[in-house]
Amino acid sequence: MLIFVAIALFVLLAFVALVVDLGRLYWVRAQLQNTADAAVLAAATQLPDIGAVEAEAVLYGQLNLPDVGTVVSNSDVTVGYWDDSAETFYAGVTPYNAVRVVAQRSEANGNPVDLFFAPILGIYQSDVGAVAIATRSVGGGTRFLIDDEMIDTDIPAIEAVATSLGVTSDDLLADADGDWFIDFYYHAGPIQIELPTGQTGDEALMDTDHPAFPFAQGSDPSFEDFLNYNEDGSWRESLIPKSMLDPLFGVSAVDDAAVYPSYVDASAVHVSPVYTSDMSTLAPVGGVPAINALGQRRGLVAFRIVSVGSDPDGPGGSVLPNLIIELADPATVVLSDVAPVGGVGGVYLVR
Repeated sequence: MLIFVAIALFVLLAFVALVVDLGRLYWVRAQLQNTADAAVLAAATQLPDIGAVEAEAVLYGQLNLPDVGTVVSNSDVTVGYWDDSAETFYAGVTPYNAVRVVAQRSEANGNPVDLFFAPILGIYQSDVGAVAIATRSVGGGTRFLIDDEMIDTDIPAIEAVATSLGVTSDDLLADADGDWFIDFYYHAGPIQIELPTGQTGDEALMDTDHPAFPFAQGSDPSFEDFLNYNEDGSWRESLIPKSMLDPLFGVSAVDDAAVYPSYVDASAVHVSPVYTSDMSTLAPVGGVPAINALGQRRGLVAFRIVSVGSDPDGPGGSVLPNLIIELADPATVVLSDVAPVGGVGGVYLVR
């Protein structure tokens, strides 16, 4: 009987180990899945800047599980392309529109999960991990806003185009046909033109790639309302409360020349208002960037960033590099379908 009891006790303890320790592992995995989800959603907002993607994922790994060591390291973060039709993630493939994050507690990380009863069976620890993938419409969304430092009637490159067409710069940057877009494309067609992007402290290129950006297709007011707004005394001025535009949160001036190459993507069409004056930057509020986006507008412009142009005063200067843009045909743009990359609903879990 003692032999049978000993055998039965061993089997019972084995089942206890199975139930208790497996339950603990499932609980830890649920924690890691929540962490991976949070980290990948935050990281995807930083696309296509790989360094910023990795830093954001690591930060959110620490914030979600601060007491168990490193659960997300740089090597656990992979940038690539998500093929929605095939439901497949391709690591390292451009254009970058997705991030994969692995959150794990493992022996390699120095934080495996200790087991309670399994040591009876000679199993003391276990590795546990969870994977999440998030995507964003980097190629299909609009990201950048531009002010009069980049497109204005006194920009030499624009003056040259106007002269070659036998029109004035005012004609070129006006909306004579009432389609909301300036007539640059109407006059000039699908040309490429090298334009300035301002200088440090007076930047012309504004990045809406931040979760706090308040406008999206499903928001109220919508991103279409933002594009159609104009402080001109007409009904368009009532589309958005002025308090949402001054300050406009989630928009930052691009002041780092090193990130310009990552913006080049001939497949991405950006739609921006063309202002008659500067969009001034404001002090961040709680770490959230902001600008003053009130003002009179000439209309809208649709463009692609096709390459980085010259750097007027060299890498160490305060003047930022030029960008070579290609004008997109406004007839191909449906404003109600235009969505910002950042802002409400800009990033989605796909796995």
